[in-house]
This record gives sequence, C-alpha cells and structure tokens, in this order.
Amino acid sequence: MVVTLMRKNVTQDFAGAIFGVSQSTVSRRWDLLRPVIGEVLADVVPDPREVLGPDFGHLS
Repeated sequence: MVVTLMRKNVTQDFAGAIFGVSQSTVSRRWDLLRPVIGEVLADVVPDPREVLGPDFGHLS
C-alpha cells in the first residue's frame, strides 16, 4: 500500500479503497513506514545536490 502511494502518487482515500481499508489506516501506515523506507534507501538514492549541482534552484 505504501509503495503504491510512493510509486503511483495516488491519494490516501484511493489507496484505502483499493486495499479495503480506511484513509486513516493508510495514513498511519504511511507515517510508520515512510521513515523506514527512507533509511533503507539512503545509501542508494543520491542527494539531489550531487545530481543537479549545488546551485540548482537558486535564482541568479
């Protein structure tokens, strides 16, 4: 369910309907698992500044 939220950018209401749970259940799982997924992927997902450069997004 959380992976569906991350990969498909669906609303929590929609994910709940797909998986047969309430939006509040989706929200609780999202809040619980998102930091864990971030920690696991931290070593393999580059920092945006490494990819785009330190000045990306700054107005000149």
